[in-house]
Amino acid sequence: ETLRSLALPVKLPIADCRMPIEKIIAAALCICVIVFTVKIIIRDTIDWKPEPHSVYVHSKKLLPCILLIVCFLGGCSNTSMYNSPNGQGISMTISGLYPSRSEESYALWLDFPKATVNGKGNQIQHANFVKKMVSQFTVSATGVISTLDTVNLVAKLGYPLALATYAIISVEKTDSIASLPRSAFLGGNITGDAATGSSTLVVNHPDALNYDFSGMTAAITLANAPGKPVNDLELYLMNATSPTNTFASINNLTPLPGGWEYALWAVDSSTKSLPPFNIYYGTFTTPDGVDSQPGDNHYNYPGGRYPADSTLPIYDLRSSGKVTAMMVLEPITNGMRPLVPFGAIISQVTISSSAQGFTPIPLINRAALFPTATLTINR
Repeated sequence: ETLRSLALPVKLPIADCRMPIEKIIAAALCICVIVFTVKIIIRDTIDWKPEPHSVYVHSKKLLPCILLIVCFLGGCSNTSMYNSPNGQGISMTISGLYPSRSEESYALWLDFPKATVNGKGNQIQHANFVKKMVSQFTVSATGVISTLDTVNLVAKLGYPLALATYAIISVEKTDSIASLPRSAFLGGNITGDAATGSSTLVVNHPDALNYDFSGMTAAITLANAPGKPVNDLELYLMNATSPTNTFASINNLTPLPGGWEYALWAVDSSTKSLPPFNIYYGTFTTPDGVDSQPGDNHYNYPGGRYPADSTLPIYDLRSSGKVTAMMVLEPITNGMRPLVPFGAIISQVTISSSAQGFTPIPLINRAALFPTATLTINR
């Protein structure tokens, strides 16, 4: 449940609150039902006697009211269209983009030819290109996009929108956005006609991550350090059947473009579920070397002991049966240790309470769930 909340379908919300007659009727019916429901609740409260299921009974009576309110409020049509004063504008729909982490935001970029039009119409003059940021924006935990500014685009960008060749969504440090994308995440070529251009943005675009990650496989092994108790199990991205019989477990680990690294996390969604308890093992670039936090590594693979201080009891990764090990893509935006994983989970597995040491556990690939975006440009 915790992991699914990381990927939410999102549209840029601008409410069109025109209300046709059918919505007026629906509103009137909604008000009647609300009044009726409140009367029932007041009556039952006066007559209420302590019963073990009383909270459940009242919750059932509240449910129709809540559902109707939600349906009514959701009745306003939403549009993702933003128009600049001269009639040009951008429409964007994003599906599955993750909530912004602290001090991070997303940015939308367009790529243009450097040459000016010089009276020759909207034609590309030569092959030198420049990236221009349209706007930065954030995504809330509930999937709401904010701070996207697409007003006066032509004046702001300095280029006709008809010349845009492709689009990029990047991950940025909120207070320090440079002239180029820091961690390009989604990209897509813009095609269309003189009036409208469109693009589908995906991770495997050459100017984004340039790989779809669907062919990556990996496994974790719970392993005690040599000389330590057999139940003091640490977590590693390795195939191991004993302390001396260990092998790298990641296949098809492609090099990442600048601004990105792989990372290993464990997320415990049991007793510490608000928020979940996150264990960050570090980032890595190779399948058979230690990660960026080598102080807790007792094997030459990404992973380690938590906590790293061996004088403290080891964190039991098996007790709840709700600890999920995950290999993710981490944008390198500020050089600081992240507090929560970025939502781009390549593969994961929930560690069973009956898992045994030195028994490799395959990870399940989740790359098919990576987000996408569709962009429409009204030229």
